[in-house]
Amino acid sequence: MLLATRLEPQQPRLLESIKGKIALANLASVLVLLIVGAVATIQFRELARLLSTVSDGAEVLMRLSHAYDEREQLVSSFSKGYGDASAPNPDARVRFAAVAEDLLTHVHTARNKFTGGKGAGLLAKAESGLTATLRRVPGIDRLGSEQREVTVIEMEEGLADAVGQIAEAKLEASRALGLRLSGVTVELQKPERLFWLAAAIGGLIAVGISFFLRARVSRPLEKLSVAVAALARGEPTPVPVVGRDELARLGTAFNGMAETITERSRSLRLVLDNVGDGLLTCDLSGGVLGEPSKNTLSWFGPVEEGTRIADYLFARDERLRDWFVLGFDQLVGGVLTFEEALEQIPKEFRYGDRTFGITFRPVIVGSELSRILLVLTDVTERRLLAHKEREARDVYHLASVALREPEAFTEFVADTNKRLARVATGSDVLLELHTVKGNASVMGCDYFASRVHDAESREVERVLTAEDVAELTNHWRELVEASEAAVGRTVNSALVIPRSEYDRLCALLASRRERDAQMLARSWSMQRMDSVFQRLSRTAEQYASRVGKRVLIESDGGALVVPRGPLDELWSCLVHLVKNTVAHGVEREDGRVRGGKSLTGKVTLHAVSRGDELSVSVRDDGAGIDWEALGVAHLDAARRLDTLTKNGSSAREVTEVAGRGVGLSAVRKVVESLGGRIVVRSEKGRGTDVTATVPAQGVFRVAEGDLASAVGAR
Repeated sequence: MLLATRLEPQQPRLLESIKGKIALANLASVLVLLIVGAVATIQFRELARLLSTVSDGAEVLMRLSHAYDEREQLVSSFSKGYGDASAPNPDARVRFAAVAEDLLTHVHTARNKFTGGKGAGLLAKAESGLTATLRRVPGIDRLGSEQREVTVIEMEEGLADAVGQIAEAKLEASRALGLRLSGVTVELQKPERLFWLAAAIGGLIAVGISFFLRARVSRPLEKLSVAVAALARGEPTPVPVVGRDELARLGTAFNGMAETITERSRSLRLVLDNVGDGLLTCDLSGGVLGEPSKNTLSWFGPVEEGTRIADYLFARDERLRDWFVLGFDQLVGGVLTFEEALEQIPKEFRYGDRTFGITFRPVIVGSELSRILLVLTDVTERRLLAHKEREARDVYHLASVALREPEAFTEFVADTNKRLARVATGSDVLLELHTVKGNASVMGCDYFASRVHDAESREVERVLTAEDVAELTNHWRELVEASEAAVGRTVNSALVIPRSEYDRLCALLASRRERDAQMLARSWSMQRMDSVFQRLSRTAEQYASRVGKRVLIESDGGALVVPRGPLDELWSCLVHLVKNTVAHGVEREDGRVRGGKSLTGKVTLHAVSRGDELSVSVRDDGAGIDWEALGVAHLDAARRLDTLTKNGSSAREVTEVAGRGVGLSAVRKVVESLGGRIVVRSEKGRGTDVTATVPAQGVFRVAEGDLASAVGAR
């Protein structure tokens, strides 16, 4: 409406418009061409007339020349035919008659072509003389000799006069032809002068139109183009307006539009600069377009247009930069959908001491992807709060373990301290981190487990640094200290005794069964297999729920108690077997239905002591291992185990709890370091049984009822 209002009062008159002025120039050109055409027509008509007279004159001259050339033959044939009366020559007479007739024809025709003047009179006399002479020829033979002689002489004189007149007429014809040719030459110069005059006038008109177009069209358009480019750069420049023609109207409209756009851009910039997010636009090559929002500039500094987004945002992290470039290429390459490609791009990154979230919004023009809008959000405080909340949950779970199972807490802390110390020295980093992660998940420390998973990922990518390990160790130390503070005491030396067993101890002492009482008291400081299996069962149930599987956990620790120390590391590794069983052994419901099995998978944990050895097995009724697919069906059990522990995982997905293929390797390493062995038995479609057997002394069983009869000291 604003532009229409500004344009309406400036409608130019016809002669003030560019269209009108160009129409006038065209009209002038047409008039000049018409005048030149009329003059040229007159000149060419005159030239045609002159050429016609020249043609007649040339014909006259040609005939007179021919007649003059026959003069001797005319006189000679007359003399031979009529000069000697005694010996007339018939052939000469015939020849004379033919020549005279031809000569008379040429003279008559030439006289008719003459338009007057002396030449025409001479030819008339010559024609008359020739005619008179020819009339006297038939009567010559009838005359007497003297009269005949006089007549012949007179006729010869007449012929001579006629020839002389023809010769004189020829000279006149030649002079007349020369004059006519001169006239033609003059007339021919007139069109040439007219052409150059017309060319000069046309050139002047063209130059005038060119200057007019340059001054009133080209220059205003150049200024308008410069102003448009400046407006595109965000630097609006008013266009000078001269006159009232169409370009003046266009300039006025542009100035109004630029003013409106500038005002709207100023308002939009004001809004965008006052929102919490940072905004950044890039083209499909990843180059920055325009000026980022105020927040973006304050967070990441100034940037030149065309700078690659990856270089601007991820200059401090080459790994993230390469990751972003790869994901962005997939985003604009069209191989994946926009949503699928977004999954390949980092959604958060750190810049200095702050964390930013990044969201991509496609900008569609027509039906094509034109550019991409990046929305940057400072999530530092949000992530800090989330981290604090997750840390608090870890503290709660670990403190709960410290109160409920102080021995398990003590073992977990000691084992984790030992493994992190090994990681710091660079010894079996991936195996140790994987075990720490699994144990942390068992204890409910999911946030700590996620941080260990991140460290594990960096180790896989070979970018884990000593600073990363130190930060992880400090986080672990703070977690332990916070848990102990929540409990209100250090629990490393605490000993929790079940009430029922305290009552049993009192009963044994009262009945003077001192040896049984000693065995029972010793068991309180030892590792109970039932407790180990309870923790592993909780882990299996939690993970099964997380991955959407239905699993029944059955455990039988045999009421065995094991001395602490040598075998402590084995218990922390067993979590790998349990998670692998749930993750890769037990099928999902649809797979179990196809296999004719119940919807609920079954996992069995079993411990048995034989002689000086302790065997712990983890069994499932899942899909089993496809030895044929692994290409090891022809190998023995030991070499099959080598394949499982050396070739890595065959899992399709890496999560925070399973999938890297290091779990079984970690268990095997610990078992063999204890002097034991590990055996894997599996049948496709029937399930898998993994049994670890290690040397163990001092293992005995604590059962209800008569303790002494159940004790099997080793």
